[in-house]
Amino acid sequence: MIILVVFSELSTSIGNLQITFRVTEEEAPGLLIGYLRNVPGLSTSEKNLRYSFLSLNDLRVSSLFRINSVTSGLATAKKIDREQFCEFLVECVIQFDVQVRSVESSYFEIFVVQIIVEDINDNSPEFRTNEITIFIRENTNIGSGYRVSGAVDRDGTPNNSVQFYELVSNTDAFHFKEIKKLDGSTDIEIIIMNNPDREVKGYYRFFIVASDNGHPQLSSKLIVNVNITDENDNAPVFSERNYNLTVREDTPPYTVIGKVLATDEDIGINSVLIYSLSSKRSELFQNLFAINPKNGRLSVKNELQLYSGRQLSAVVEATDSGTPSFTSQAIVTVTIIDIGNNPPRISISPIASNDGAAILLSEASRVGTPVVHVEVIDMDRGQNGEVECKLVHDYFILQSLKGRGYIVQVKRTLDREDVDDHNLTIMCEDFGNPRLLTKVHLYVRLLDENDNRPQFTSNVYQIDMVENNEIGKFIVSVSASDADTGRNGLIQYFISLPFESLFQIDKTSGDITTNSSLDRERFSSYKLTAVASDNGVPQLSTSVTLTIYVLDINDHAPEILSNDSTSVVTVPSDTKVGVPIFKVNASDKDEGENAKLIYSLIGGNSDSIFLIRTKTGEVVLTRRITPEDKEIHNLTISVSDNGKPSQSTLSYFNVQILHVNSTSNLEKGTTEFKHTIIIIVVVTCLVLLLFCVLLAFVSYIRKSRNFYPNSKKVHKEEYENIKNQRYVWHRANEQELSVPVQEMDYGHVLNGVYGEDDKSWLDYGRCIDLHENKQLITFKVSLNNNYLFSKLI
Repeated sequence: MIILVVFSELSTSIGNLQITFRVTEEEAPGLLIGYLRNVPGLSTSEKNLRYSFLSLNDLRVSSLFRINSVTSGLATAKKIDREQFCEFLVECVIQFDVQVRSVESSYFEIFVVQIIVEDINDNSPEFRTNEITIFIRENTNIGSGYRVSGAVDRDGTPNNSVQFYELVSNTDAFHFKEIKKLDGSTDIEIIIMNNPDREVKGYYRFFIVASDNGHPQLSSKLIVNVNITDENDNAPVFSERNYNLTVREDTPPYTVIGKVLATDEDIGINSVLIYSLSSKRSELFQNLFAINPKNGRLSVKNELQLYSGRQLSAVVEATDSGTPSFTSQAIVTVTIIDIGNNPPRISISPIASNDGAAILLSEASRVGTPVVHVEVIDMDRGQNGEVECKLVHDYFILQSLKGRGYIVQVKRTLDREDVDDHNLTIMCEDFGNPRLLTKVHLYVRLLDENDNRPQFTSNVYQIDMVENNEIGKFIVSVSASDADTGRNGLIQYFISLPFESLFQIDKTSGDITTNSSLDRERFSSYKLTAVASDNGVPQLSTSVTLTIYVLDINDHAPEILSNDSTSVVTVPSDTKVGVPIFKVNASDKDEGENAKLIYSLIGGNSDSIFLIRTKTGEVVLTRRITPEDKEIHNLTISVSDNGKPSQSTLSYFNVQILHVNSTSNLEKGTTEFKHTIIIIVVVTCLVLLLFCVLLAFVSYIRKSRNFYPNSKKVHKEEYENIKNQRYVWHRANEQELSVPVQEMDYGHVLNGVYGEDDKSWLDYGRCIDLHENKQLITFKVSLNNNYLFSKLI
């Protein structure tokens, strides 16, 4: 369980925030340790913060803990074995950095998390072996001792480590004492309490029990077998208690830097020594240096530049090969000398997600969004260790974190459709002489956001489609593109209401086909709306209008506009020739040539009395009706269209001749004759009157020359001014006639036939040369009845 949470009251500047938690080892995975949002000095005004490890390179930390990026909850990822990380240490502290950033702003912070792992008594004291056998020479002096390695307890706190030993035996021939060593471990020296005599008793067996003081108390025992004989009785002795060595920081691996030496007064196998580094001293020392087990030579194991100027110590051991074996210890201290300038080292920790080869960043990331954390290390001293870093890029900027490295932030708005990948080069240079430069290259890949609508390749679609088509007939294929990628650029097509039942569109290809047969007589055109939608979130779409014109085919016969199958028509016998006696009314639902009707009289006209006008359908008499003509005529009329192939309809008419009395006809004829005579006389008088008026007008024109001294022909310039106008001209007292100017050439005038009213135009005419003065007519040329000038011809 969680025992205590301790807050460290530190400055709110970047890198100085810290929070400390305590947790007991061996707790079940998923245990909530605490909330990182409670770190003192962290901004409380920022919303939507996200928490994560600053560096995922430390697999030890990331394998032990989990951070809920939204709630900031810190929990265990697995059981924590304190002894795995802090074996033999009194206090176990696991420390790591956490980054916090806002998804709504450029806010970014780094703080330190310390996890103090509380020890539980989960390890018993352990001897190197469960049983040993020692050989003691007979007649050995009382008080002589034989060392054996004491027990080791992996628990680190004092109560949980070895506290005391006990010798359990049924004899008082032996006693023991504890001997503390330099590394904090203990040896047990077995002391002879009387002179052993192999002939009296050559074998002894007893137990040494080691116990801790934890709860519960744990212990273990060592079985000791003693054989009385002549054996190894001297421990190795180092030539010095402390060895001091120096090494240059640029010393390459495998270079020997010094040697330790121990001797053993025994002979034979008992004097063969094995050198080693104590496991209870510096882990860093063992990572940088190695000792040859046979000759005690110390050599460089890994590069030393990062630890320039530091002094590292370790305990070296010499163990003989006797049985039992004896071990001696000495202290080795190595000083790493800073010999000059070394290039800075750059470590990159992505803040955004990554796939190993590239840093993945949304194109919608705001300006100021942190991308990576950059840590720079230069172990040199003075100016050689002062480092400046730079990043030159259009879209990203490098910001200092005041002693905790740098962060790369978004500098300007990103657009994947403009630039989808970015290569960044971070350059860090120290101030030494010469200045040393280190470069690291970053590859940033922008992740697509759905920020582009599909775009059709055409703004308007107009298609001709013949009616009566087959179902499933292909009409047209619409196509759209989307600048986005993946699902954001995957387009599907739809047809919107109200014609989705008549047409269908393939969602993938955009092919539009018919769901039914089209009928032009019902709809001559259709306006569809095709929609292209992507599959992004949010989904974006665009539309385009398609106009489908249905082309006519001759699929309808003419229809007679009468409900009766046979019509009866009565014709008086005195009907005049050429006067319509009835009309056949028909229509055709088709259009164009397919609806142009032709009327034909195909039956019942054996006497050739009747004629039908092919265009209008009017039936007229071809001659006067005589008493000899039959009274009933059954006419068959065909109405045909002009389509290909042509379609026709038959109509039947029963024409009955109604004979009128002849006396009545004679009187009517006499009356008509009188009317004709009167009309002839009146017209003749009017013509004579008009002729007289015309003669008087001509005479007036000839005499009026002297009254128009300024009269002249129309000059070209004047003609151009009225060229596109209409003018009105008078002839005697007759009606005005409107004539377009463009029918008059310069110096000429059209003289032709008048129309029936003042709106008519000349149908034809001839030109009169004005220079020859062959015709004396006065013209008045005007615009909107406002005279512009007069001219005497």
